Amino acid sequence: VRGLSITAFTHHGLRLSTNAANCTVQGCFLGIKPDGMTAKSNGDGILVEGDTNTIGGDVQGQGNLISGNVAAGIRVAGSGFGNQIRGNWIGVAVDGQTLRPNRTG
Repeated sequence: VRGLSITAFTHHGLRLSTNAANCTVQGCFLGIKPDGMTAKSNGDGILVEGDTNTIGGDVQGQGNLISGNVAAGIRVAGSGFGNQIRGNWIGVAVDGQTLRPNRTG
């Protein structure tokens, strides 16, 4: 999943279920509108139940903006084996300074 703005879902903006493995989520806005400043919350930004998934990355543009959600920014359930979460901006707007907190992580 790349380059989407995912907002206004009651439960999870994005769910990687127990059957989801080796998925990549990069360059997305979760819980925040495409302007990068205005929160439009989901329940959780991302729920990760599967293993060996990548959320974000080390190269510019691979990180996700995960902010303004009414529950967790990223919730990892189950074993979480091999999941990589890196290079994301969590709880801020696109400017990196304006707070747009999730309720938790």
